Amino acid sequence: MRVSNLAVLLAALALLALVLGRLAGLPVAVVMVSGRSMEPSLRLGDLVVAVRSGFGVGDVVIWCTSPTYCVVHRVVNVTDGLIVTKGDNNPVPDAPVPRGLVRYRVVLTIPRELWAPPALLLVGVYAYRRRRALAQVQVGRVAVAVLLSYFLFSLTLALLAPTYFTHNVAPLRIPSINLRSARLWPGGLVALNYTPLGTSIEEVEACLAVAGGLRAPCAAEGGGDGLVVKVPTALLEYMNEHGLSILEVRLNATLSCGQSWRGRLVGRYLVPVPWRPLRVEAGGGVVRIYNPNPAAVRVNVTFMWADEPGPWSRSEASLVLGPGEEAVVEAPRHRYVYADVRYVLAGSIRGVRVRP
Repeated sequence: MRVSNLAVLLAALALLALVLGRLAGLPVAVVMVSGRSMEPSLRLGDLVVAVRSGFGVGDVVIWCTSPTYCVVHRVVNVTDGLIVTKGDNNPVPDAPVPRGLVRYRVVLTIPRELWAPPALLLVGVYAYRRRRALAQVQVGRVAVAVLLSYFLFSLTLALLAPTYFTHNVAPLRIPSINLRSARLWPGGLVALNYTPLGTSIEEVEACLAVAGGLRAPCAAEGGGDGLVVKVPTALLEYMNEHGLSILEVRLNATLSCGQSWRGRLVGRYLVPVPWRPLRVEAGGGVVRIYNPNPAAVRVNVTFMWADEPGPWSRSEASLVLGPGEEAVVEAPRHRYVYADVRYVLAGSIRGVRVRP
């Protein structure tokens, strides 16, 4: 074998090893940029040389979810077990991916103007040197050779390209957690229910309840896919007096995603607070008053009574009804008795007159 032929063979084998490096997991690989997301740093058709080594923020890496689907983007954030990448030409970052998916770090870029012309020139020189042999080949064989060359060239580009689209690519399963419902229970309790995917609530680090211009610390218990927040009574009473019907709950919690990494949940939830009129019933010489609201309500009961037509006598009673509490107030024992029940609800004075 001539020395020139041996050199060509060794060069071809070395190039093939680099091309197949990504599929075989070799320490060095050569891939071709097949998109415009990294412009102007990397352009369509550029070749990059990548090695298996450590990386950090600012490095261009190649991460793959399958042997035929890889992405060449720049690292913008690194956390425990996850990285976030972004194309220089993309408006937003990519979704976080596990660090284990990173295959290579780009160390060298070969612009398309440097590798494409020499490759075409090499093909032309080879064809010129073999012109006599090619001239003796039948047309059919030439056509087959051209088609075979085109197939090999297309296969090489497919192996070089970092992003090869296929319908068999499995999507990434990114841990996430979304709020499913937020409801106010009796007693000033807010129930937060979540829909977690690959994660769960581990611990609540901070809780704050906000209404109007007032803020108050709150307590949250639970975990997994739900939390119960205890809203301070004073804050709910403030909302009732000032006619506020929207409560904001702010949470800062730690998420657990198995044993590999931890996440953080920062939530701000708006919870409607329905204010309902008190239920007032009278009969049998008494007045029954029930408070269905999550906050205490101050109630004033004024009795007007008389035994004969003429001036009415008055007596008053004042009480505070807690959430879900019922009070029974005895009416004076007279022939004619009326009761005026007045209270403040959602910032306005409500009232009802009944006859015990």
